[in-house]
Amino acid sequence: MNEECIPKGKVFLGGSCNPTTWRKCTAIPHLEKNALSYYNPQVDEWYPELMEIEEKAKQRATVLLFVIDSCTRAVASMVEASYLAACGRNVVMVVHFFDTTNPTIAGDVLSEMEVKDLNRGRLFVSNIFHLKGIPHFKSLDHALDVTVQIANSGSTNNRTGCSPDNCIVIPVSLVPNETSIIECVFDMYDSDGKGVLSLQEVERALIISLGLSKLPKSVLHTDTLRDSAPMNHDDLHVDCNKFCKLYQELKSASTNITTPTIQLPWLWSLLTRVLWWPFNFLTNIFWSSQELSQPSKASGLDNDIWYDVFLGGTCASSTWRQDITVPLLKEHQVSFFNPHVTCWSEALIPYESRAKEKCCILLYVITGHSTSVGSLVEASYYLGTTQLVVICIQDIDGNEHCLQHLSSRAVRDYNRGRTYLKDAASRKGRPVFSKVEDATMEAIRLAKLAHKN
Repeated sequence: MNEECIPKGKVFLGGSCNPTTWRKCTAIPHLEKNALSYYNPQVDEWYPELMEIEEKAKQRATVLLFVIDSCTRAVASMVEASYLAACGRNVVMVVHFFDTTNPTIAGDVLSEMEVKDLNRGRLFVSNIFHLKGIPHFKSLDHALDVTVQIANSGSTNNRTGCSPDNCIVIPVSLVPNETSIIECVFDMYDSDGKGVLSLQEVERALIISLGLSKLPKSVLHTDTLRDSAPMNHDDLHVDCNKFCKLYQELKSASTNITTPTIQLPWLWSLLTRVLWWPFNFLTNIFWSSQELSQPSKASGLDNDIWYDVFLGGTCASSTWRQDITVPLLKEHQVSFFNPHVTCWSEALIPYESRAKEKCCILLYVITGHSTSVGSLVEASYYLGTTQLVVICIQDIDGNEHCLQHLSSRAVRDYNRGRTYLKDAASRKGRPVFSKVEDATMEAIRLAKLAHKN
């Protein structure tokens, strides 16, 4: 590209585009008032070739302002913002969640499933921004003030936080009830779907969730276990009700239990009154084995790594894990963590993040059978970090029975997000696969290489 054609501007105005007017009516006047140059990527009709121009503009900008509103799906914008934040760029973000009451986009009436997925992407990027200390707001005016501050300071490490009045608040509709959380926790350990946990599984979960170095010997003499314990403890099995009761008994009896520190005060303040003990339980639940044994002690992996591969990506009714990836991983004796449970909820996002830190490789399979917004955003963020990421991306063609309700505009929006993720992977020098088998074998290759090193 000719040097003269490279766009210039201290502030990159990313985020929701047509039919929004936040750039023209609010952001641009504010920046001009403060004598700050900007680049506006909004065009009447977007096409893939514009990505190169946008990329040059982002590279030259001091601050990247992203507005993720509820007038557009903003899938590509969330993918962009997540990746740039992970790369350490100065990003300021505004996020608006979708209302669940008859939401529409350019005449498209959104289904409940689509709204949940779009809000899941917004929730993930909000969580990441909070954990990284990156400015994120619900007010554009406040975000613009911070943008001006960072642009004038020229600091690449400016991380101006947001006040409680301006910080993002999770919609109450995204907060799961107590019962669903308990069932989800139990299902994570009940990987075989038998409805019971073995003593080893119970012990592992309790040690981690209660913050103990080991369980007290009295655990086998609690009322819950004593009532039904067989002579051979190896034959002991605990159902969901007994498991929750056992946790409560040990928690009440222990004087050395440390309450985990929640890293999401804005989420914690919303949940603490109604979900204290199950949420407390969840804080460390992901640090335990879920479906396959941990790597052996002889493994060449770092001691902080518990699993070879994290199986991220499309969930819902997808079967790529059990049909393709899990059999291949077991065949090659590669350990994995599978977060796919039927009772999954958005409240688990922070805890999945902790599980990913215990995995050597993050495998993301984005199928063409689902919108997969949350997975796109998640994969984009980790692609920008130092973790090893393997990505398989399949475009949506709109002919799948489960996606026939999507308009042609919706299909373009979701595939645009996939295009941006592919572009980010290319810039990181990471291959993008279209077949699940190929992506899985790449993850296996990297896992074996890590063991050798």
